[in-house]
Amino acid sequence: MNPKNLLKKLTDTSITNLEPAAKRYDVNDHKIIGLNLTVYPSGEKSWSYRYRIHGKANRYFIGRDTVSLDAARRKAKKLAGDVANGQ
Repeated sequence: MNPKNLLKKLTDTSITNLEPAAKRYDVNDHKIIGLNLTVYPSGEKSWSYRYRIHGKANRYFIGRDTVSLDAARRKAKKLAGDVANGQ
């Protein structure tokens, strides 16, 4: 299985069950475009939001896996609104 850039229905259970691989990989949330959970070979996980402004790709670090799925989605929605409003 190549876990690179998976699109997955993220739930608290599916996040807990994500296994580390030889290389880090991202799991893209199915509800919020741009919300990603990165899984590192160490088993650590972190949330980020990816977006583009004026054609330039950007990544905003939301937090480690101690941040809940709901909190990560709320933050990503707020960031998406900020990006849409040019902030």
